[in-house]
Amino acid sequence: MKINGFQPNFINQNSKSESLLEKLASGKRVNSAADDAAGLQIINRLSAELDGYLRGAQNGNDGVSLAQTADQAFSNIGDTVSRIRELTARAGSGALNGSDRQAIQQEINSLTEEVGSIAEDATFAGVDLLKSSGTIGINLGRGDNINVQTKDVQTDLGGLGFNTIDVTTAAGAQAALGTLDNISDYVNNARAELGATQNRLESSIRGLNGQHEQAAAARARRQDTDYAQAASERARNDILQQSQIAVQSQANLNRQQALNLLA
Repeated sequence: MKINGFQPNFINQNSKSESLLEKLASGKRVNSAADDAAGLQIINRLSAELDGYLRGAQNGNDGVSLAQTADQAFSNIGDTVSRIRELTARAGSGALNGSDRQAIQQEINSLTEEVGSIAEDATFAGVDLLKSSGTIGINLGRGDNINVQTKDVQTDLGGLGFNTIDVTTAAGAQAALGTLDNISDYVNNARAELGATQNRLESSIRGLNGQHEQAAAARARRQDTDYAQAASERARNDILQQSQIAVQSQANLNRQQALNLLA
């Protein structure tokens, strides 16, 4: 049976040629459900997983940046506290008079206000990091959250006696040294906590990137065109098409010659 003057085999070869051309042009072995219905379902699932891994890694990187911002603020606070301790140790010297200690106290008061400003200004994407105690959840996908701890620095330091440091007397300066040691421990512990959280986030990001790589490879094996195979099949298909056209042309010519003889 002929279809529009062509044999069914020719129609099939033409359709196959178009399909192979689409695969070569798009770079995809599966361009529609007709190509491989089950394969397309797996490809779509892998694509969704890839999006999840990518989003989780991006969230993790945001979490690392957030932790680094808080750590930098604590680093600045630690540097300021170290300067205050240096001044306090100087104020404890018996060689200073009351006027000298008052001048040192004024600088300490200024540095105490600076610590408050650092805590006030420590933000990431508009989120306060050192103004209240709590957690910021970093969603890495599939229900896996890592929490970054926030601190109410001014309240915590106030509880440690930071706002009542008085070095106007030698005895007061000596007492303040113990207070400043406790404050330094608080800052160091906060930084250690943030460092541990950052390490955990970075480890999770590496895991997500590895999973993304494996899923991408699995999708590529199912989705990407094997150019060598597709090109070979198209060349073979073109030859078959050309042969069928030649055979059809010869058959039409023979038929016409026979009709001419009968005329």
